[in-house]
Amino acid sequence: MILIGDGIHNLLGGMAVGTLFMSDSKTGWALFTASIAHEVPQEIGDLASMVF
Repeated sequence: MILIGDGIHNLLGGMAVGTLFMSDSKTGWALFTASIAHEVPQEIGDLASMVF
């Protein structure tokens, strides 16, 4: 269940970043940076919940 939800979440986030890059690259880079800051802790948490 974690993997399915995470996959959908990443797909939608990637679509948002791609859409913003198509409209304005400066805003796209800002969202990309915010997305990385959001995703790294989330992925670490997902890994910890699946391992332990």
